[in-house]
Amino acid sequence: LRKRTFFYELEENTDFRQDPLIDVVLKTYVPGVGNDGDIITWKRSAAYYKLLLPGFADYATPEKLEYASRIKKDLSIQQKQISPSEEYCMKYLQGRCMSIVMNKETEWTVEPWHVRASFRKAGVQILSDSSIELPSKPIRGPNLDLEGKEFYVTVTINKKHKVKVRCCIHHWSTVMMDRLPYVQDFWMTPQEKVFPEDDAEETKPSSSQ
Repeated sequence: LRKRTFFYELEENTDFRQDPLIDVVLKTYVPGVGNDGDIITWKRSAAYYKLLLPGFADYATPEKLEYASRIKKDLSIQQKQISPSEEYCMKYLQGRCMSIVMNKETEWTVEPWHVRASFRKAGVQILSDSSIELPSKPIRGPNLDLEGKEFYVTVTINKKHKVKVRCCIHHWSTVMMDRLPYVQDFWMTPQEKVFPEDDAEETKPSSSQ
């Protein structure tokens, strides 16, 4: 007989069944997962140990689905919640040190449009200057005493969430011979602050969300 004439009987190996997916309704904000009222589809074992057992979610019963629907219709709650993309953006900005490049010959005062231009150069688009909050004290130059020093700006994301971003001042000259030496990987090492009070602010314990 040829191979194609054989008949085979298939038996399922129950020891290696794929973990089925289940729906759960979040009861609170879970970083990297979702907000209160979100319906999440996860593998059963992962949902049980990471969401259901700690009390972050409930099974998607009719009562819980109705609760999720009410949450999604409440605009006051929606405005306070943070989306996964907003959370990613905030974490990304918190981990960056943006180079604010200023002219070495012309007098200047750091303004929001300077910060926005430097962010755009680093691949971060801020659509409006009103989304950028500068320190209360002005930063003026050129002043080589400020070279390499850091300060913080506050960026508002989607008019709701604020994040502090570390910035570093660098002087740049149009004359090649007057340019300062390039510092490799300047963002890897925290530098002296423009405003000493920022050092004290960094040492404060952060409040939990």
